[in-house]
Amino acid sequence: MTKNTLWTIAKYALAIGVLVYVVYANWEPSEGRGLRDIWQRHVIDQEPIDGVYLLFAFGLHAFSLFITLIRWYMLVRAQDLPFTILGAVRLGTLGFLCNAFLPGSVGGDFIKAAALAREQSRRTVAVATVIMDRALSLWGLILLVAVVGTPCWFLGLLDSNAIAPSEAIIITADIIVGATIVLWFAMGFFSPERAANFAGTLQRVPKIGESLSEFWLAVWLYRNRPATMALAIGLSTVSNICDILVFNCYVLSLWDGRACNPLPGLAEHFLLVPVGLVVSGVPLFPGGAGIGEAGFGGLYGLFGSAAANGVLGSFVFRVSGWLIGVLGYVACLAIDRNPPPAPPPVPAPPPA
Repeated sequence: MTKNTLWTIAKYALAIGVLVYVVYANWEPSEGRGLRDIWQRHVIDQEPIDGVYLLFAFGLHAFSLFITLIRWYMLVRAQDLPFTILGAVRLGTLGFLCNAFLPGSVGGDFIKAAALAREQSRRTVAVATVIMDRALSLWGLILLVAVVGTPCWFLGLLDSNAIAPSEAIIITADIIVGATIVLWFAMGFFSPERAANFAGTLQRVPKIGESLSEFWLAVWLYRNRPATMALAIGLSTVSNICDILVFNCYVLSLWDGRACNPLPGLAEHFLLVPVGLVVSGVPLFPGGAGIGEAGFGGLYGLFGSAAANGVLGSFVFRVSGWLIGVLGYVACLAIDRNPPPAPPPVPAPPPA
């Protein structure tokens, strides 16, 4: 057995071990309600789940995923690469499914990038579109925390029991957003000649110089297409808002509504869900399994709620994503196998 195989097995064992521990620790905690209470209500006592919240969340989750695929399609076309929306959906849902099972929640991005690169002549640029898409997704989450959290903080709209963690999250988001905006505007001082000269400098890097140079020019091209980037950021914002609402609705669909089992408010979800999604992207964990549940459980605890609510919400959010990815990919395969019929040939004009 090779070292790579052993390392892969160790990653999956780590994820399973963390997930088992999280479930065990939150099954019947000493304080607050645990997973056992939810199991008792909905499995043993067969109390119905709130179907309205559940169906609304599932539909919104599918819409959110479609928006991310449209964003990636735009980023690819911005580089003047040949691409179709159907191709974006096909490769995007494939990457989404791989994210669920490869170590880290970005593992599927490598599959998506490799699949796109095989279809393009400018392979480094094709890979750059996937990296930029992931960067926009993560940055959009942080931007949303800063834009929504900062005014809520100053206006006193946050739960008084969660002021301390809210302040820490908002300040960190403000710093990251401010620093990246400064860096992005600084790139505007690169004229085409300076950008080309810098690309020439990167080309001299041994072995990877050509790829670095092409990647830099791809990023610089994005910087010089502000309309495309603004629309991409707007799509990221819409998708991230949908994901926050989806997570909140999944938790509400299983919530018992009791005063002794409080949930964070909607404003708090705009802070904790982005952080939880970022935590889910930690490497080593297939699809973020285990570490995502632990992260959301800890965040719910910081915001004065039972950790079990966050653990279960993370699990339902994950399974919903798997189902949507499978349905989307199967639909794309069906469309590819049944192309529209070719138009009838146009008869040749009669000779003069």
